[in-house]
Amino acid sequence: MSLVDRPASLARRPFLTAAFLAGLGLALAGCIRPLYLPSTASTQGDSVRSTLAAIDVPMIPDRLGHTLRNELVFLLDGRDGSAVKRYRLQVATNESVTTTLVNSAFQRADAASVQGTASYKLLSLADGKVVLDGSVSGFATYERSPQRFANLRAARDAQQRVARHLAEQIHLQLSTKLTAQ
Repeated sequence: MSLVDRPASLARRPFLTAAFLAGLGLALAGCIRPLYLPSTASTQGDSVRSTLAAIDVPMIPDRLGHTLRNELVFLLDGRDGSAVKRYRLQVATNESVTTTLVNSAFQRADAASVQGTASYKLLSLADGKVVLDGSVSGFATYERSPQRFANLRAARDAQQRVARHLAEQIHLQLSTKLTAQ
């Protein structure tokens, strides 16, 4: 069957599909806006970028908390840190390590998982009221070996991956909750 022999409805199908997709693209073109543009307004009156830069993150205890704080400071205001702080982000962390696989011949765990949760509250420095709060969680697995130093280094790397994941999740939740509708 050649192109000439095809029915008219089949010959128009690619054109109709392309026209439909082009129309759908034009209809949705105004619905998408970048979150971190200086013109994107936040619920606090400023842009989302300047509101996030105005968040102070105090020290968080433990190694997971230290890494989490460093990641949050970089994500919130990694440019220069000179913004006037109007908010304080209080973060409480919880960490646990569980073994997932046990080698029955040696009675030793072959893999482990670091699980971390972080609860946060965004407080206004002016009046001390809670602006936002929430909780995030994450985990990272790592292989264990008979070498003790390798196990410690693998566990620390997994802990850093968990902290980075928690920081990204907190940053994302703050950004989306602070965006004016």
